[in-house]
Amino acid sequence: MEISSEKRFILCKGLDCLIGMKEFEINEIKTRTEQDYSIARSFEKYMDNGFSLEVAKERDIQKVIQEIKELRRLREEINSLKNHLLLIPQFVKLQLNTN
Repeated sequence: MEISSEKRFILCKGLDCLIGMKEFEINEIKTRTEQDYSIARSFEKYMDNGFSLEVAKERDIQKVIQEIKELRRLREEINSLKNHLLLIPQFVKLQLNTN
């Protein structure tokens, strides 16, 4: 089954919304305070270098940036005209495997 242009557009629009939410999340991370990382601060005596607010923020931002990159890669795959989706019912798969 080939994904129609309309479905491809809907999927891309949804991924654009997710990317926008992730970009908003990055802005929220930048405004975090030490109070927001209170649990991490409670473990600072067990960490090698102690707790650093800037390091914690940067680590969280990098995680979100990786998620954004993955969403953009997925969007490009979906938007590519070369991709096709093949759906095979379960009973057909079983018959193919047993022969």
